Amino acid sequence: MDILQSLPDTLKEIAVTPLDPKYNSVRSNCFRVGSPALVLMATNELQIKETVKFVSHLDEIENTKIPFSIRSGGHGMMMTSVNNDGIILDISHYNHIIVENSDKGIVRIQAGAIWGDVAQVLSPHQLAISSGDFGDTGVGGLSIFGGIGLMVRKYGLTIDNVIGVRLITGTGHILWADKEHHADIFWGIRGGGQIGLVTEFLFKAFKITTNKKKIQTPVVSQRVTYQINSILYFIKEWQDWVNKSSVKLTSNLMISKNSDKCYRINANNLWCEQESPKSTDTFNRAKLLGYIDKEKTQELSYAKLVEAPHIPHTGQDAMYIKNGMIHNLSEDIVLGLENLLEKSEVLAIEIRSIGGELNKKPNSYNAWSHRNVKWFIAVWGNRDDANKINKLFNPLLTKLDGVYGGYSSDISSEENKRIWSHETLIKLKELNLSIDPQQIFTCKR
Repeated sequence: MDILQSLPDTLKEIAVTPLDPKYNSVRSNCFRVGSPALVLMATNELQIKETVKFVSHLDEIENTKIPFSIRSGGHGMMMTSVNNDGIILDISHYNHIIVENSDKGIVRIQAGAIWGDVAQVLSPHQLAISSGDFGDTGVGGLSIFGGIGLMVRKYGLTIDNVIGVRLITGTGHILWADKEHHADIFWGIRGGGQIGLVTEFLFKAFKITTNKKKIQTPVVSQRVTYQINSILYFIKEWQDWVNKSSVKLTSNLMISKNSDKCYRINANNLWCEQESPKSTDTFNRAKLLGYIDKEKTQELSYAKLVEAPHIPHTGQDAMYIKNGMIHNLSEDIVLGLENLLEKSEVLAIEIRSIGGELNKKPNSYNAWSHRNVKWFIAVWGNRDDANKINKLFNPLLTKLDGVYGGYSSDISSEENKRIWSHETLIKLKELNLSIDPQQIFTCKR
């Protein structure tokens, strides 16, 4: 069947095919080059709705599932926002950001926006939302899978600050979901992944106030590069430093091997408030954790910190990432990570501090199942080594408490079971079938 021949007139004007000069600029995301039969560049909700109905119609008459991907920012580690031989719905132009009530922090954001642009709009109101740490990350993907951001310990996950969503079901119906309307869908869409197509989010942003004129949403950023000989000793001291610090501090590490006996650790530390004696003392203690090669501390606007570079997507990042989360970085966990760094397939290991506010909510709060965790671990390698990385990481999986789906390149059914608790997964599957009976939104996990 020729997809183009059956395309409704309402979608022909936004269609990009392999013969179109624009095709190469819209076929990919950040991590993967796609070869879709059709890309639909939606600019309004009607076009998004008509695309969903069109895909549903094709599945019905063809009696087979057409590959269907939804791309907002195109920066998802899962890489499922592009496909081969199917349809990509690109909603990156559906990206308005509206501050509805500055005093209460009520912000309405269309799903195609990116977080760097959101921060720019919110900053003059002294508002912020904890989001991804890269400005080109899309609002849509991050806001349904979790959102472990730079301010997670103080303000929780991105999804914890969503107070309502506008959603298109698999049957093409539009509905509003919040705590009082379609509460089951509202529960599931926050952490449950693509159980429907969210076109816009209502957020409760928080205030970062200051009396300084030049900085509207002040945070303090410290970047430190350490050269160390023992990962075990460093992580023990770093973990103790984070645990004894205020939740205003979030600290992320990227660890790589420099030589046979030396490791390089890049630490990205953020204080979620303007500079103070307490922030200065906290960052001074960070300087005692190991031998420092470079260090820079500065106060700047959160909007400046996560500014969006608007990089075109050409599948340029050939990364493959496996991750897990845990309550305590015990000695056997750290030794396991150190052993992974000895393998040529492992390029780096990332460790993030994520405890704090997210620990205060019960597992049932939304569909993000693992509320007891305090640390996030990710192994970075090349996508050509995906199978080898999976095997290398497997011994650690039995010791970890869960997986963060929004940061995993593994789309297997086995990984699916690690993202959600058994009870949550059953509930999500039932919810998914109720609003998407043809399973057109089903993630290719």
